[in-house]
Amino acid sequence: MKLASLPITTYGFQLLMFGRRKEGLTPDQYRDHYENVHIPLMKNLTGDTFPLTHVRHYVKRDGPPDFPAAVLMGNQADFDYDAVAVLTYRDKAHFDANWAFF
Repeated sequence: MKLASLPITTYGFQLLMFGRRKEGLTPDQYRDHYENVHIPLMKNLTGDTFPLTHVRHYVKRDGPPDFPAAVLMGNQADFDYDAVAVLTYRDKAHFDANWAFF
């Protein structure tokens, strides 16, 4: 069986961002705000310079009161963030144009 050829595209620049929720927010509130307020606002403000991709991964957390991370390996102290985002840019110029906004 022969698989169809897939176009291979590489992008020149990726950035990892670690986000932490504001004190008093639950993990669900943080995720909702990030997805439904922050991302649309950033897309609107940065326009064509917004990253080609902005993939978010959220730390799985158990319930209140402390919302500990569901740890497979490591310790609770290793998870002092709530989200990891991978931002992909065409190249350094695209990255610079996006971050010039800030």
